[in-house]
Amino acid sequence: MSGCKRFFILTLGCPKNLVDSERIAGALSSLGHSIVFSPHEADMIILNTCAFISAAEDEAKEYIDRFSKEKPLLVVGCLPARRKGLKRRYGDTAPEAETVIQLSDAIFRDPEAGTRLIDTAPYAYLKIAEGCSRRCSFCVIPRIRGRLRSRRIEDIVSEARALIELGKREVIIVAQDTSQFGRDTGESLEKLLVEIDRLEGDFWLRLMYLHPVGLTRRLALTLRSLDHLVPYLHMPVQHVSDRVLRAMLRAGGLKAVRRAIGLIERYLPDAFLRTEIMVGFPEETEDDFKLVISAIESGLFRRVAVFPFFREKGSPAYKMPQIPAHIIDSRYQEAAQAARGLHERVQGSLVGNELRVIVDEPGLGRTEYDAPEVDFSVAVPEGLEPGSLCSARIIGVDEEGDLMAEISPDPSSF
Repeated sequence: MSGCKRFFILTLGCPKNLVDSERIAGALSSLGHSIVFSPHEADMIILNTCAFISAAEDEAKEYIDRFSKEKPLLVVGCLPARRKGLKRRYGDTAPEAETVIQLSDAIFRDPEAGTRLIDTAPYAYLKIAEGCSRRCSFCVIPRIRGRLRSRRIEDIVSEARALIELGKREVIIVAQDTSQFGRDTGESLEKLLVEIDRLEGDFWLRLMYLHPVGLTRRLALTLRSLDHLVPYLHMPVQHVSDRVLRAMLRAGGLKAVRRAIGLIERYLPDAFLRTEIMVGFPEETEDDFKLVISAIESGLFRRVAVFPFFREKGSPAYKMPQIPAHIIDSRYQEAAQAARGLHERVQGSLVGNELRVIVDEPGLGRTEYDAPEVDFSVAVPEGLEPGSLCSARIIGVDEEGDLMAEISPDPSSF
């Protein structure tokens, strides 16, 4: 990039994209460029996009239409990787684009690329691998991000240590599939987690994006032994019908889901299990869908996000016989209502309990059972500093499912 540029970067999609944006921002800052937090103040805008589903593409294109009329725009991330024409159109010919495009491409090839520019939130995502070697029939991520490329344990632990020394009170482990970590390098997720857990400091450790087939007895025993791990696991199961799971090409099928849940119940009985479930997958029958509703209502999971099936070009599921859109929407509405009912029961059961809480911003915190942005929050006194770890007595639940609490007189109590 020629000269010093002020850049604004907007991240769409999942926390894994956020880590990529932080790496791009960090690398640009180390080259003398400065980040600003409004597109109006910027010399150029960087849009880091998601393309997991068509709705994410549509959102990205709306921002492209808006930003391209205001400032020089560089489009990076999953969308230009999937739609090559976008990359040619937005940035390749501009001199200042070269560095950003190279950085973005390097991150896709090498999960170590770039120095992170960390924001002020008391938590940070730690991406341990790039890409995915699974072939779920609804997913295009392997086509976009490539095969699994695990980071080295020593590099990840070094980054975790730096985050904690910077004052981060929660380290959140992410990847396309965290259970695949190390399969390409001969290392293991168990060893990685033990090494991070040994780091000094008062911090939470949260594990997300765990595939059911990857939750082994060895991993469950390791998780039980960790001092910093919060009682929360994010394990997307996608469905609970074995027939549908086989059509999805989900490794292990229903047997893996049942085994994983059994291991959690045996070795991590206090953990809140968060999952994602897809409805309306091709050829899903009414009986298959009833299994979904039954699973949600049973309380097997404590946090459930429901998604309708999106027909993605380039995925094997695109060519399968499709369910009519109105049936998909009807099933989505019913499953989402069942999830709301589950959350009402779960959140209500927390009233009267003493829970650990982290303060994210003035007046707002989360329990150890809640990941940032995707789960619920807790109202806390305005005077508590972000990053404070508190003991809180839950006294109520609002209409959205968020909690109200009384904080211990000593906000440092834990």
